[in-house]
Amino acid sequence: MKLLVVTQEFAGKPMVRLSWNKEGVFFADPQPGLPMMLALELPGLRSRDSDALRDWLVEHHKRAELVEGVWRKAVLEDLLDATNASDMTWFLAHHFTLAELAAFVETHGPAVHADVRKAAETQKPTPLRKAGRRAERVVPAINAGLQRITTEANELELLADRRKVASLGAFDPKVWIETAASLHHDAVKRELLETIGKQLVATKADIPAALELMIEHNLDRVWAAELWTAIGNHVTLASNIEGEAIDMTKAREVTVPLTWDAWKAGRVGTIKFLRSALAVTSGNRTIYVRGQRKLLHQIRARGGSLVRYGNTLVIGGGRDGNASAHAKLLEVDRIDTLANVDPRTAAHLAGELTPKDPITIALGHALDDPKWRRILADLLVERLVGIDADVARRLARAQAGANRRRRG
Repeated sequence: MKLLVVTQEFAGKPMVRLSWNKEGVFFADPQPGLPMMLALELPGLRSRDSDALRDWLVEHHKRAELVEGVWRKAVLEDLLDATNASDMTWFLAHHFTLAELAAFVETHGPAVHADVRKAAETQKPTPLRKAGRRAERVVPAINAGLQRITTEANELELLADRRKVASLGAFDPKVWIETAASLHHDAVKRELLETIGKQLVATKADIPAALELMIEHNLDRVWAAELWTAIGNHVTLASNIEGEAIDMTKAREVTVPLTWDAWKAGRVGTIKFLRSALAVTSGNRTIYVRGQRKLLHQIRARGGSLVRYGNTLVIGGGRDGNASAHAKLLEVDRIDTLANVDPRTAAHLAGELTPKDPITIALGHALDDPKWRRILADLLVERLVGIDADVARRLARAQAGANRRRRG
């Protein structure tokens, strides 16, 4: 029996399995490569079972390992008489070159073609089945050749890309960026963009101009984290919006990411990568506003409108107005802070209160016992905002907490 197998690694050593998910068989020295398609010559073996193979090896070679002489590197001609040739169809394109596949088809293809035509003319099932069995051993090489064409074309393009990069002279941002745009493979583009980023920093070149040139050449479509890692600390994102009214009702505090999207976003005030900013997203447009959550409270304190960095920042300007969930969560933050810092002022937010009102009772205790200030805040949140206090508090602080975890 002849079997075709592909070596796999286990515990740092090559081994083969005759069936998927079954116990493997290892090799005596010398060891084959990984991965490698092998032909096993096993005269007298009657079963394709791992236990049967071990029994055969012990009987013929006094050890339960594949020894030299039993195995060799497979060739395509092994497909013609291997017991399990059909199991190897998927592996052919990975283990044989296009030239080897073409030579095999050129040698055996015409005979298979002639057999099929002759069998078709007989109009009898037996000759057709016989021709089909022969075709099953040759035709897969044609299909593998189609896969291999793509593989080898990619390999040649990859080699050409690397040669083009290797031929670059002294660092010139324009030339190097244009070269990156002309490459076929994103992997090589990423490598070159990383190098460009490091060179931009080392030569103190105009990084913003280089980034704009990359965008002109569509390099912003390439995922290039290494580029941004190289330049991130050396780029300041200048304000690029002026004279607009920015609705901050749904703004959230984020850490500005090192991405092309952040570079191309709108900016109110000077922004830095990996620093906190307020992000406002509307449709496909994102605007980063310099500041943190306390800026939102400042806007509310100014009546919902504040001029900052040449723009008007507003809260409550959207469809939901001051009743929006985001505005309510800001109010939760304010009540929570005020109840802990100045309980009397916090209680006044609820208007006139009777002596038996729970808020009045809580205020009396809160003036002497700080533990009651949390209770006072809960009562005020539920009355003024209309949201369960614990739920509202978690929602109000979720953004800031998530932001701290990302920065950590």
